[in-house]
Amino acid sequence: MKLKITSLLVAALSFSPMISSAQETAPALVKTPITNILRISVCILFFFGSLVNLPGIGTGTGFFITADGYFLTNHHVIENCETVGVKAAETIHSAAVVATDPTNDIAILKVDIKSSAIIRLRLGETATPGDDAFTVGFPDPGVLGVNPKTTRGSITSITGLKDDPRFYQTSVQIQPGNSGGPLIDKRGAVIGITTGMLNALDRIREKQYIPQNVNYALKISYAKPLIDTIAKINLPNGEIKPAADFKEAQAIAERAIGLVIVAPSAGAALEKKAMGLSKTMKKIPGIVSSIKDQATMDVAKKSMTALNMEVDAHVAEIKKLPIPDAATRKSLSSRMEKEMAALGPQMQ
Repeated sequence: MKLKITSLLVAALSFSPMISSAQETAPALVKTPITNILRISVCILFFFGSLVNLPGIGTGTGFFITADGYFLTNHHVIENCETVGVKAAETIHSAAVVATDPTNDIAILKVDIKSSAIIRLRLGETATPGDDAFTVGFPDPGVLGVNPKTTRGSITSITGLKDDPRFYQTSVQIQPGNSGGPLIDKRGAVIGITTGMLNALDRIREKQYIPQNVNYALKISYAKPLIDTIAKINLPNGEIKPAADFKEAQAIAERAIGLVIVAPSAGAALEKKAMGLSKTMKKIPGIVSSIKDQATMDVAKKSMTALNMEVDAHVAEIKKLPIPDAATRKSLSSRMEKEMAALGPQMQ
C-alpha cells in the first residue's frame, strides 16, 4: 500500500508547476514586502477584504504597558517573523521586537505610537481560585472580525498544566488569536497574559473526552524580569487608579490592547508547514503495520484515504506561501527526503 507523497513533496517544495493561480495573477501582492502594507492606513484592510486573510499572515493580541509604546505579547505570536505590526487606534503601526523570553513565552515590542491608554499590572499579588477575570482580544480575526472581543470567567487554579506554578488555569474562553492578550481582574489590573488552551483534539484521541473551558495565562509577575531588562521602561502603576467597575475596566482594556499582525520569513513559514506534512507522513508505518487480514486491510484503506486528504490540505497550504530562496528550498527538500527515507520502503 503506497501513499502519493513523494511526488507531491518534490513538487511542493520545488514550487515548479504547482504555484497557485493567485500567485501567478497577482505577483505584486504576494511579493510586495509586508512592511509596505503594514504602514498603509487601515482603510487598506477593506480594499483587500481583510489583511489578516492574506497568505502567510498571522495574528495575536497584546497590550500597552507604557504611554510611549512599549507593548507586551506572547513570544510564540512573533516567533520567526520577519515583520511585525500592531493595529491600534484604527491604524496599523510598525513595531520592533526589543526583548524576548521564549521560556516563559513573553515578548516586548516597541510600537511607533503614543498610546492613549495603558493597563495597570498587578505585580506581587497572586489571584486566588474563584476570582473573577476577563480578557479582551482578537480571536480568529479572519473570521470573527477585527473588533475586540470580551470574554469573562474566573480563576480555576493557581497552577497550570501539570501544576506548572507559572500559570493560572482559567475558565475565560479564548480562541487562536487571543494569545498575548491581558487577563484582567475586576478592578482593571492585568494579572496574566493569555497564552493557550488545553488541546481538545489530543484529549479526544488520548482520553475520549472534550475539555470544557480549560485555558491558561502566564502570571504577570513572570514578565517583570524581562521588563526590567529595558531601562527605558518606567511602569506607571502608581499613577493608574483602579477601575470603579467592570464596565470601566473593559473600556480601558479595549483602548489599551492591539491586534498584532505578523509576516513570517518565507523560509520559516515553509518549514513550519513542511514539518506539519512530515508529522502526517509519520502516521503511515503504524497504519501499514496494523494490516493483519482483510478486515484490518479495509480499516487501513479508510485511514489511508483520510491521510491522503490531510496531505492534500498540507500541500495546498504550502502552495499559498511566498516563495523562499533556492537555498532554503533545497535544504528543506533534502531534510524531507531524509525523513521519508527513515519511514521505510512503504514510502518509496
